[in-house]
Amino acid sequence: MAKCIPAVLEWARVDSATIHVSAFPTLSEVLRRSAECPVCGAPVVIRLGGKVRHHVAHRPGFSCPVSAPEGALHLNTKLHLARELALAQSIDIVQRCAHGSRKRSHVTFADLGECERERTRAWGPHWDQVEVEAQVGEFVADILVLRNGKPAAVVEVLSTHEVDSVKAAYFADRGLRWIEILADPDIYSGDSPWKSQDALEPVRIGGDPLWMCEQCAWWVSRTEEVTPVAWEGDLAWQKVHAFTVIDLHFPASAWVRDVILIKGIEIDLRLRSVWAEDHTGRRIGDFDAQGGIEGAIESADELIQAQLEKLSCCNLLVSKRPWVRGANYSGFWAPSLFPASFVWNEEIQAWDPVVSSGLA
Repeated sequence: MAKCIPAVLEWARVDSATIHVSAFPTLSEVLRRSAECPVCGAPVVIRLGGKVRHHVAHRPGFSCPVSAPEGALHLNTKLHLARELALAQSIDIVQRCAHGSRKRSHVTFADLGECERERTRAWGPHWDQVEVEAQVGEFVADILVLRNGKPAAVVEVLSTHEVDSVKAAYFADRGLRWIEILADPDIYSGDSPWKSQDALEPVRIGGDPLWMCEQCAWWVSRTEEVTPVAWEGDLAWQKVHAFTVIDLHFPASAWVRDVILIKGIEIDLRLRSVWAEDHTGRRIGDFDAQGGIEGAIESADELIQAQLEKLSCCNLLVSKRPWVRGANYSGFWAPSLFPASFVWNEEIQAWDPVVSSGLA
C-alpha cells in the first residue's frame, strides 16, 4: 500500500516576489536567508535536502495556516494554477455530463447508472492579468483573472470548504464565470503537473450552462421530468413533482382540458423553490418550500377552487383527476392524446380537438 505523504509548503516570498522552491538552488545564500512565508510574512527555512521533497518550513514553534498539510496543499495548488494561468490567455476545461457530476444525488436515474462521459471545451473570456487572493466585492477570490483591468473570471481551490451558495450567487449576479478546482498534489507536483496547455478538470463550473451527454439527455427526457438548471449560481434540478388534469364541460358543447403542475427547484435533495403552473407555463401560484410538495398541492387545490368558483355562473361540469406523483408528465401530456380543447361535432357526433386554451 502506497504511503500518503502530507503536503508541505513549496512557495516563499523573496524580495517582494512569490517564487517556487524549485528556483531556490539558483539563488544566492543571502536571498535564501531573506525568504518569508507568503501568508504570514514570518522568516522561513529552505529545505533542499535529498531525502525529503524540497520545501519551505517555518521555524520550530511558529504557527501558520500553511504549516499544516491542508493549508500547504491549498496554497501550493493555488499558486501553481496562478503561475500557469499567467502564462496563458485562455484555457480548456473538462466538463462532465451533468448526470455524472459529483452532485448527481440531486435526482435518481434508476436504470442508467453514473455517466462518465465528458467533453473538453474552451473556458472563460481571454485575460491579460492574474491576481491571487483578489478582492471581488465583499468576497476574496483565490485567483482572479482580468481583462483590461476588469474582472473576467474566478478560479477557486477546494480544500476544506467549497464555494457556498451566497458567493456563487454573487458571482452569478455580476456575470462572472467561475470554476472550482480540487486541491491536489497531482496538479502541482509529480511527473506531469498541470500546464496551461492541458485541459483542467474542475469539480464545479459556475456561470456556464450545464451539459448533459446525448445518451443521458435522451434517457432523462423519457424517464424523469427533470431539467438541470443554474439557480443562484449553483447546479440545481427543476422537476415536475406532481400534476393533475381538469376537464371543464360547458353547456354550449365546449370542453376544455387543463393540466396543473407542481414544479420545484432542488439542490442537494432539498426543495428550495416550489410553484404551480398550467400546461402553457403560466404560473398560478408560488408556495413556501418549507411546506414541501404536500403543502404545495394543498395550496394549489385552493387556487384551483378559487378559479373554478369564478366560473360557477356558467353551470359547467367539472372533472378533476387526483394528483399524480412521481410520474413522467411529458410522457402523459401528449397533445395528440390529450388535447387541451374540444368542440362537439354534430355531424359526426364526436368531440373535435381545437386550439389550446387554459383556465381563466
